[in-house]
Amino acid sequence: MKKSLIKNNSIVKIIVVSLCLISCQSNPSKEVASETNNYVPEKNDMLQAADISVGQTISLRCGACHSLSKADEPGKIGPNLFGIVGAKHARRADYAYSDALKQLKDRTWTVDNLYKWLRDPEAYAPGTLMPYAGLMDPQDRLDLIAYLMTLK
Repeated sequence: MKKSLIKNNSIVKIIVVSLCLISCQSNPSKEVASETNNYVPEKNDMLQAADISVGQTISLRCGACHSLSKADEPGKIGPNLFGIVGAKHARRADYAYSDALKQLKDRTWTVDNLYKWLRDPEAYAPGTLMPYAGLMDPQDRLDLIAYLMTLK
């Protein structure tokens, strides 16, 4: 009887540990995808998942180097970001862009491109002068882009 209880107790422990591992497991394909520069959310996913007020709070960090308040306001260390979504790269005549961004001047700042840029500016535009390691949290990137979309 004692051996049976010990055996049953061991089985219970295995089941409990297995259930814990299953319940704690994240979606590995999404996790891996979100940490690569190739993952780009669908625009509809972004709009559904984003929190504009959180994005506005995150944008305060951007405000240390960028203007965000109105289109005619000059840039600071970095260019003005008002109206960035849908605009061309290196669009402002009043800012001296890096050669890396000047080479991309025909590209548009789409949601997808902003997502990649915010993840890793150096990977997106090798040689950029922006001294920023990237916004690591995918949800923060989505929230920030949603807020930037309101700046028109």
